[in-house]
Amino acid sequence: MLKLILGRAKTGKTAAVMEEIRKGLTGGGQSVLLVPEQYSHEAERELLSVCGDRMCLGAEVLSFTRLAARVEAELGVRGAKALD
Repeated sequence: MLKLILGRAKTGKTAAVMEEIRKGLTGGGQSVLLVPEQYSHEAERELLSVCGDRMCLGAEVLSFTRLAARVEAELGVRGAKALD
């Protein structure tokens, strides 16, 4: 599900996103946080501080580049699986 959280700076958007991820992980789910390339390391650190070591294993921070690489690895080049 895609949920947009919009607002001005310093209104708690990041905290709301991290709290939603924490709630989802508490229920045993998995989450993907899609962030710009420059923010990926900071987002991983913040996710770890909010969720903790164990719970953070069910969440993943992906940049757009890493997401594209993951899709290509899963589906192969141009959406067709490579023969082995």
